[in-house]
Amino acid sequence: MRKNRKSLLAGLLCVVVLMADFAPVGVRVSAAEQEAGQKTESELLSEAEGRGTEESAAETGMEESATEEKEDGTGTEASAVEEKEDETGTEASEEAETENESTVKSTETDAEDVETKDNSLTETETEVDTESAELAEGEAPASGTCGANVMWKLEDGTLTISGTGAMENFTYSSSLPWDSNRSGIQTVTIGEGVTSIGDRAFISCSSLTSVTIPGSVSSIGDAAFYNCNNLTSVTIPDSVSSIGDAAFSSCDNLTSVTIPGSVTSIGASAFAYCSGLTSVTI
Repeated sequence: MRKNRKSLLAGLLCVVVLMADFAPVGVRVSAAEQEAGQKTESELLSEAEGRGTEESAAETGMEESATEEKEDGTGTEASAVEEKEDETGTEASEEAETENESTVKSTETDAEDVETKDNSLTETETEVDTESAELAEGEAPASGTCGANVMWKLEDGTLTISGTGAMENFTYSSSLPWDSNRSGIQTVTIGEGVTSIGDRAFISCSSLTSVTIPGSVSSIGDAAFYNCNNLTSVTIPDSVSSIGDAAFSSCDNLTSVTIPGSVTSIGASAFAYCSGLTSVTI
């Protein structure tokens, strides 16, 4: 049984081989062409796929290049913005430095002005102190006016009144032009031409010891010699016609006084509180 099967199979195989050998040439060529055509199509497909891949790669490269250029452009813009910001910051810094320099210069100028003013004030105060010291010591003269045409001068303790016309009448002792030096006045000399001794002219000259009144004087004002404690004597010329109120009041050391016949009016308390007065000649 087995041998018969083997023989049958061998026979069938021979038949197949013989059929293949005797197949038509056209059929075999067509099969070869089909294989060749299949191979060509495969190659074309492969080439097409390759080209597609290359084009896709090229497009991808172009997109990447465009992206890079865009990024470069963005970076350039950002760099330009940063440079502009840097320039703006630099300008702001320069302006701030300029303002600071201006402020410093202004402060220095103000400080110099203040220092100059302080120095000027100090110099002025020094000059005033020096003048006051010189006057107190009697080393330098002081002078001015005490009437329309009447002048005064104080030097070495002697107050000289000169000019023509009436002396000014003073309401308060503080208004006297020689007020700050009253305590240093020892002698009063009134020059010829002066016609009157003003109210309170020599009030409270505590160091005054003598006074000379010329024949041109016609009147002695109120409190003219009030409280001159060291005045010991006074001679009134016969040109005087009136003596004001309290003219010689409170002159404690006044011991004698001569009143000429020309005097027609003596004010109230003209010689009040002159505790040392012992002689009055009329």
